[in-house]
Amino acid sequence: MRVPRLAALLPTMALATVVLGGAPSRLASQQMLDALFPQGSEAWQASWWAEWEMEIPGDKDTMLSELGLCGDPAEYHFVDFSGDGVIDLIYSGGMISMARMGGACTGVAEGTQTVLFENRGGTLTRIFREDGHIVWMTRPAPWAPISQIVLRFDGCCGDLYSHLMFYGLSDADSVRFTAYDHITLQNYMQPPAETLEPPQAFVIAQERYNLRASPEVLDFADNPEEFVGEFGRGARGVALGARADTTGRTWWFVVMDPASTPNGRQPANQGRLAGWMSARFLERVDPTPARVKH
Repeated sequence: MRVPRLAALLPTMALATVVLGGAPSRLASQQMLDALFPQGSEAWQASWWAEWEMEIPGDKDTMLSELGLCGDPAEYHFVDFSGDGVIDLIYSGGMISMARMGGACTGVAEGTQTVLFENRGGTLTRIFREDGHIVWMTRPAPWAPISQIVLRFDGCCGDLYSHLMFYGLSDADSVRFTAYDHITLQNYMQPPAETLEPPQAFVIAQERYNLRASPEVLDFADNPEEFVGEFGRGARGVALGARADTTGRTWWFVVMDPASTPNGRQPANQGRLAGWMSARFLERVDPTPARVKH
């Protein structure tokens, strides 16, 4: 999609006017939990977007209308994501047609989508479109392109699972993003009462160990939705938070390692599974040190 009138509406902006947000490229436990459990975070999201957005001349509603774009103006964000000092455009919201059809906006389907429009010489050119809405972005420096985008896709039509998709900058010159990680969790999971900071790496010390949707022991025969996956001894993961049940048992909210595959049935297109495990047979381990090339 190209919008040819951008040059007349948005002048080139100096880098000094860019207001940056974000965090280190490796998300901390609380940042990850905010993405996995977004309930009640609308105010936080609005505040977070305000740190990224650039000032534009005139009214946003009028500008989007003149650009021929559809949808809620609050779901459009003027951000220099390419790091070249000029304003680009991000749409992160509902599944809509984007461009006006006969002067009207039309819906397409349930769910959310994210679209990046790069400003190339005054023309908005779509360079990225994926299912899901943005829950986190990072960049290494004010003059650099965004290096990481995290999307959350809650599916549609009563889907039991939500997905957190991670995209990294694979080509800074052409501003291309490639998926590099994928976390799957059941909807309506209970969030942790305590955050483990930094995240705690662990290894399972039991032959068969269940990953559950809730931090409590519920019979799978009566509650089949509680079963997320079964893992064997030696499977690894990282704990982001904790919660105690009514018996005093401690549970960890965990994300399993991509190299640790579950036994038996599992959700399709799963990525890494997230859920609750009893901490009793989870042995704490130090994270694997990064390899240094000489």
